[in-house]
Amino acid sequence: NAVKLLNYIRSDERKKGIKGFIDLGDRKIEIDGIDSFLHKIPKIFQSKKARHHIVEKLEKRLQPV
Repeated sequence: NAVKLLNYIRSDERKKGIKGFIDLGDRKIEIDGIDSFLHKIPKIFQSKKARHHIVEKLEKRLQPV
């Protein structure tokens, strides 16, 4: 679920029940809807202003030790 969260925060796509792809620039991730927990993330964490910082922190946490 942490990877789903990272990809969701990285993406500009925020629609419920979407099907298709999330474009991450260097690659696309196929999606078939979005998990409901992602829509419970506070809006401040989804804002464009916070996106870079949040993605950076999540990537750091997800790196293997």
